[in-house]
Amino acid sequence: MHYDIVMVTYNSEKWLRGCVEALAALEYEKAQLHLVFADNASQDGTLPLLEQLRAEHPEFGGFTIVRGAKNAGFGAACNAGAKAGSAPYLLFFNVDTRIQPDALQEMDTAIAAHPAAGGWDMRQIPYLPVKYFHPLTFETNWLSGAAMVLPRAVFQQTGGFDESIFLYCEDVDLSWRIRNLGYALYHVPRAMFLHYEKEGDAQKDARAKRGIVQNNGYLRRKFGTKQDWCSYEKLVAELKSRPDFSPALEGVAPEQVPQAAHVHLQNGFVPCFNGLAYDETTYFAQQPGGPAQGNAPLISILVRTHARPHLLRQALQTIRTQTVRTGFEVVVVEDGTPSAQEVVAEFPDLPLRYHATGQHVGRGAAGNLAAQMAAGQYFCFFDEDDWLLPDYVETWQRLLVQHPQALLFAAGSMMECGCFAPNGVWQARCRQLCRLEDGIDALTLGKENPVPIQAVLFSRSLFERCGGIDEKLDGLEDWDLWQRYYCEAGHFVCCDNCTSVFKMPAGVVEHAVRNAAIASYMNRCIEKAAARPVQTTMGALMERFAKADERTMQRSRQAQAYYDTAKAISTSASWRATRPLRVLGNALSALGAKLSGAKADPMPESPDELASLGEYIEFIDRARHSLGWKLTSVLRRRKQ
Repeated sequence: MHYDIVMVTYNSEKWLRGCVEALAALEYEKAQLHLVFADNASQDGTLPLLEQLRAEHPEFGGFTIVRGAKNAGFGAACNAGAKAGSAPYLLFFNVDTRIQPDALQEMDTAIAAHPAAGGWDMRQIPYLPVKYFHPLTFETNWLSGAAMVLPRAVFQQTGGFDESIFLYCEDVDLSWRIRNLGYALYHVPRAMFLHYEKEGDAQKDARAKRGIVQNNGYLRRKFGTKQDWCSYEKLVAELKSRPDFSPALEGVAPEQVPQAAHVHLQNGFVPCFNGLAYDETTYFAQQPGGPAQGNAPLISILVRTHARPHLLRQALQTIRTQTVRTGFEVVVVEDGTPSAQEVVAEFPDLPLRYHATGQHVGRGAAGNLAAQMAAGQYFCFFDEDDWLLPDYVETWQRLLVQHPQALLFAAGSMMECGCFAPNGVWQARCRQLCRLEDGIDALTLGKENPVPIQAVLFSRSLFERCGGIDEKLDGLEDWDLWQRYYCEAGHFVCCDNCTSVFKMPAGVVEHAVRNAAIASYMNRCIEKAAARPVQTTMGALMERFAKADERTMQRSRQAQAYYDTAKAISTSASWRATRPLRVLGNALSALGAKLSGAKADPMPESPDELASLGEYIEFIDRARHSLGWKLTSVLRRRKQ
């Protein structure tokens, strides 16, 4: 395929040579690649270096330099760069990057799989952008502008980037306009590039924070509702009142957000504002990711299944799409009569072995049999109704290389509550991240199971010393297993990155049946735990309690900050001057409540009348949306 690779430069001399040399090392026909550098009036050696690189790399199908008269912003430069080419596909690419050699080949595969899509983006390492993508289809809500591919026809149909956005969130804006036209967007996890965005200076980081917060407001004006805008005003107030408030946000104000022509929503597109994110919920990558820098021992993925071949197919599909292709095996044990042979036959590319027990033996026995069949030095269980994210095996390999002596590992995960539709399609109603930022200790394991079964990796030696799944437990078996392994290994090596999705039934009947089944196994778990010696130190206990105390103190500091803000409002001259308006408003509210039979909701005069953090927030919110606040806005601006 032919690509116009559009890159914006502004004083980018530091990154240029590495970026271009990585592009030159692509395992791809260079004549099909046209490099377009859109320069925003650089003042360093960027332009002379570009001329030098153009002479050094005649192998590309083109090497164009678009010289801007001023720094017009990222989106405007991208638009100018796009006009300089004619290829059917546009790759908008940051210069502070190193593309992996096979990235464009993987992109070609993704385009062939979804030829009618509106765009695709690559996976950036070592840190991922905080956004959601479907674990099975890889459909995503927006594309990252650091490396995104768009059909030229789709890009022209949208009108290109919104040049009102100087920097930050311009990729979300363009993505949403593409989705509003009815196109789907996809993430391509195997197309990877190294992104050095975390190596910026403090000034750059501050600029990024301001830009993201301010442009979040712009997108709410452009795509959102009145409620979305009110939530933004509350968000900004909350950010400024937090104890860990960033001085970079000092100049951010809702009234400074520019006006925008509202986009008419169509084709079922509904934007989502979740704080500063643009998803209902987000995956997270607090720790660096990327392939392991060394050889990891063989990992055995132990799959338990029972008469649900359609779910097994989806589970194996999430294994097929792993970002690494070697270093693991898959052992599938079907509990009962064989029904999954045809499904297993669909995956000849996986190192897979299949066995059916012939009769129902239970989940525990099936899991133990899979472990006995496995050849790996490390095991992880994986149930048919769950999904692995593309970097699941990659994460385990990286941890094994970093901690070669460790026996027990845990990773973050996401719980999806929902139900299966009659056609077998999973319908998620809500999502919740299961994080391991505080690690896993004896107290945590004594209280609850902090990780689902697929989110733990353990050594074969632990399995052989401590035994496998308790076959008398058809529920809570993983909780019992982790307690035993923890007592033997001494600790978990934890990675907070989200690597898998497990499903929780949300239907009333299904939930009741599940809870009843779990309750029947709880007594056995408690009895086994009570007889198990657990070694812990006073220091570990004190550290755990100190963390809890710190969280409590943080909430207290946050409440104090909100109270101080509310107090400053209530003691201001403008607040006192507009008291008659509030008295009138309260009287009208009381009259309306009396006539309708509802409860009156008078506007309080002071935060001293309030008792909780939520009431402080509501007081600030109501004050800033009151008529008196609007009437005195000029006085406040003059004071500032």
